[in-house]
Amino acid sequence: MGGRSNSWRANAACVRAALRFAGLAFAFAFAAASGAQAQDYMARQVITAVASGEGAQHGLFGWDVAIDGDLAVACDARLDGSPARVRTWRRSGQAWQRLPAHDVVLYGDSGCRIALADGTLAITQYGSTAPSRGYINVFAWTDEGWDQEYGVSTTADFYDAIATSGSIVAVGAPLHDGAAGDNTGRVRVLRRSGSGSWTSSFINPPTAQEDAYFGQSVAIVAGAIAVGAPAMDVDDGGTLRADAGAAYVFELTIDTWNLAASLTEPGGDIGAGHRFGSAVAISGLDPSTPDRLLVSAPSNADVAHAGIVRAYARAAGSWTEAFSFGQSGSPVDDQFGCSLAMDGAWAVIGACSNSSVAANAGALRVARFNDDFEGVASWSQRTDPGGVANDYFGGRVGIDRDGPAVIAGNPAANLHGNASQGVVLTSVGTTGDVPPLARSFELGQGLTGARASQFAVDGDAIAIGASGEDVGLQQQRGAAYVYRRGTGGYLFEARVLAPDGMAGDQFGATIALQGDRLLVGAPGRASQGEPQAGAVYAFRRVSGTWTLEAQWVPADPGYETTFGFTLALDGSTAMVGEFGENTSVFERSTEGTWSLVQALPYRAWSLAMRGDRAFLGDPNAADGVGSVAFYRRENGWWEPQGTLAGTTADQGFGRGVDADGDVIAVASSVAAVPVLLYQRSGETWLPSASLLPEDVTADTICSRVALRASTLLLGCNEPGYEGAVYVLEKASGAWSQVQKLTLPSPVELDVFGNPLAIAPGGWLFAGSFGRDLDFIDQGAVYAFAGDRLFRDGFD
Repeated sequence: MGGRSNSWRANAACVRAALRFAGLAFAFAFAAASGAQAQDYMARQVITAVASGEGAQHGLFGWDVAIDGDLAVACDARLDGSPARVRTWRRSGQAWQRLPAHDVVLYGDSGCRIALADGTLAITQYGSTAPSRGYINVFAWTDEGWDQEYGVSTTADFYDAIATSGSIVAVGAPLHDGAAGDNTGRVRVLRRSGSGSWTSSFINPPTAQEDAYFGQSVAIVAGAIAVGAPAMDVDDGGTLRADAGAAYVFELTIDTWNLAASLTEPGGDIGAGHRFGSAVAISGLDPSTPDRLLVSAPSNADVAHAGIVRAYARAAGSWTEAFSFGQSGSPVDDQFGCSLAMDGAWAVIGACSNSSVAANAGALRVARFNDDFEGVASWSQRTDPGGVANDYFGGRVGIDRDGPAVIAGNPAANLHGNASQGVVLTSVGTTGDVPPLARSFELGQGLTGARASQFAVDGDAIAIGASGEDVGLQQQRGAAYVYRRGTGGYLFEARVLAPDGMAGDQFGATIALQGDRLLVGAPGRASQGEPQAGAVYAFRRVSGTWTLEAQWVPADPGYETTFGFTLALDGSTAMVGEFGENTSVFERSTEGTWSLVQALPYRAWSLAMRGDRAFLGDPNAADGVGSVAFYRRENGWWEPQGTLAGTTADQGFGRGVDADGDVIAVASSVAAVPVLLYQRSGETWLPSASLLPEDVTADTICSRVALRASTLLLGCNEPGYEGAVYVLEKASGAWSQVQKLTLPSPVELDVFGNPLAIAPGGWLFAGSFGRDLDFIDQGAVYAFAGDRLFRDGFD
C-alpha cells in the first residue's frame, strides 16, 4: 500500500506539564455498537523505539551506592514515580562487569538506601501511596541472582539509613514518633540465626527527645552499631544548644544491645546547629573487632560551615576521642562530612558543597589513617571529572580496603540530554594509591522524550519515527525504526539514522514507506544558516540493509520552512510538504536517481497520494476555514482538479485526509465538527457521509482519519488529549460505529490516535504521541487485529 502521510507535531503545548508514569499493558477498553457484526479488534502489540540504555530524565541513578570486596551496588530514585532498581557489578582487577540477572526492582515509588556486606544486600525504600509505607528487604547472594531472605513493611516508620555486617542489619527510622514526641526516632535491628531465619528488635534512643532524628545515620561492624541523632538538643554547661547533635554506640552481648557510648562534641565546641551525628562510620583494623569510629558535624558554624569529622578509638571497652580533622586551607560552606564510609585504615568523606570544580559541584576526600589511629597519614581529594555547579557530589559514598576501592554516586549528573539522569563513579587502587574517579557505571541513552509515534505501514513492515530521541549529546536529533511482521508479531529489523544528523533535526517527525523505500523527514534541520529549514532523507533496503539513497533540502530555504512537514510515497513518486504554500514532487528514475520535477503551489499539512491522484489538506486556508486540493497526474505532470472547502470560520477543514479508491475522508481541527466523506463522480467529489462518534461531546475534536475499503478510523481527543480511536464500518450502504479503542489507564497528553493507518489483512495502527512506557514521553504505536484474523491462523 502507499505510505500514509503524517504531519509534524512541534507544538510546545504538547510538552508534559508534570512527570508521570503509565504502565505498559495490552488490555484495551472498547465499546461495540449494539447488534454490530464486526469483529472485535484487540491490541496485539506495542511497537516503539529501541533504547540503547536505561537512562531517564530525573532518574537519579547513584541515589545510593555500596561496595564490598569485588561487588558493588547502586540504585536510582526515579522522580517519575516508576519503581527504582538496584543494579549489581562485579570487579575483576580494574574492570567492572554488570550483572543484569542480579537487578532488584523495588517496592514503592521512592529511591532507596542500600548496604552490602558478606554477601548480604539490605535495602530500604518508601511508598507514598496512602497509606504510606516503609519497606526493608534483605537478600542473599547467589550466582543466579539476589535471593530474598526477609522483608517487612510498616505504616509506622519511614526507613532511611541502613547498614549491614552480613548477619546483622541496622535500619534507621528517624521520623518515628515516640513517647517524647514526633521524630524522636529509633533503629530497627534484624539478625540472621544459624538456621537462616531473621528476627527483629528495636534500639530506642537512650534519652528520647522530640525532633532529635535518632537513626538518621547508622553504621555497623561486627557486633557494634553506631547511630547518629543530628538534631538532638545538647546541654552545654547549663545552656541548651539546639540541633547540636549526638552519636551513640551500641554493642551486642548475647541477645542484648547495650549502650557503650554517648558522644557529643567536647565542651566548648558544642554549638547550636552543628548537627553532630549527621553521618557516622564504624570499623576495625581487624574486621571482626570494632575499634574506630567517625562522626561528622558538616554544619559546624565554628569552622564557617566547612565541616569537621571527629575520630574515636575503642580501648578497654571505652570509646574516647582520638583526634579530629577538617580540610586544609580556609574552606567555607563545604559541608565536609556530609557522608562517611570507613573500612579499616581507609575512609572516604563527602564534601557536598565543595566548589573546587564549580560552585557547589561537590567533592570527596579519601583519608588513610596511621597505624595507631592517631591521625590522618595521607589525603587524596577526588571530584567528578564531569561535575558541574550544584551537583552536590559526595553525598553517597562507599569504600573497601582492598585496593582501596572507592564508589560514589552523583545522582544530579546530566547525561545524554537527560537532566539528573545520574552516574556512579569508582576508583580502584592497586598498591595503596587512589586513582582519579572515573564514571564507571552509567545507564546509557534511554528514550525520554523520544515521541516514537509517527509511522508508516506497508505490507508486512512498519517504520516508526522517534523525532525527539537524543543521540549521544545531540538532543532531539531523532531516529527511525523498522519492524517486520513475523511469527508472533512485528520484529525489530533496523534502526535508521541520518548520517549527518544534528541536534534539533527531529529526524523521524514524518515518515513514509513503500516496499524497499523509506522516506524520513527532519523538519527541524537547519540549512544555509536558516533554522528549521528542513530536510528529507530517502533510504533503500538492499540485502536487508537500509542505506541512504538521496537527501533533499528546500530549493529556497528560509526561516522555519520545515521542509518535510508532511510526506507521501507511492511507487517512484514522493511528495514533500512544508509549512508554507508549497509541496515538492520528486521522481525516482529507473537508475535510482531522485529528482525534483514539480512544485505544487499549495500547502499540505495533511497529504495522501494514491496512484495518479493526490489530496493536499490545508487547514489554514481562507483564514482558517480550510480546504483540500485535488491533483491528478496527466502525462507525467500533476494538474489541479479543484478543491473542497470548509464551511465555518476557523474550522480547520483538511487537518486530516485519507483516500481509498473513489472515496476520501476529511477531518477538521475544531470540536464537534464531523468527519466528511466524499465520493468521486467523474472528476467531481460529492458528499456521501457526515460522521461523528456516538459519544461525541461539544469538546470532541476528530482531526485524524484512516480509510480502507469499508473500514474508517477516527482519531479523536477531548481537552485532556488522552485520545481515542473509533472504528466505523460500512454495511448495506451505511456507516456505523462498531468499536471504541482507548489506552489502558489513559493520561493527559497521551494523544492516542495520532496518526492512524489500516493495513491489508485487517490490522489497525494508532500512534500515541506522548505515551509513557519505560520512559517519560517515549511514545508508541499500538497494533490491533481482529479475533477472526487470529482464529484464521496468524500467530
